Amino acid sequence: MKKDNQQSLGDAIRSFLAAHNLEDKYLETEIYNRWDELAGREINVKTRKVAFKEGVLIVFLSSSTLRQELSLRKTAMMEKLNQRLRGAPVKDIILK
Repeated sequence: MKKDNQQSLGDAIRSFLAAHNLEDKYLETEIYNRWDELAGREINVKTRKVAFKEGVLIVFLSSSTLRQELSLRKTAMMEKLNQRLRGAPVKDIILK
């Protein structure tokens, strides 16, 4: 049985991230580390950088053709990402 001042490690980490305004940075790091899995190999090899801030995922691509193709599939891509990430954090995607 938990005492009143005890919490799970996951809850403690979430509290720490929230208290220090690091939730977005944590999600950005998770997305970056899992980008190959989340986006797929074809997109991963043409991605230069990903950034995440206030629910907006910014993806920097090296291919204008891929950028155009993904802009047409942006909603589906966002749904796929949110299914694989906890809490559906991605509210929009900007492709650059």
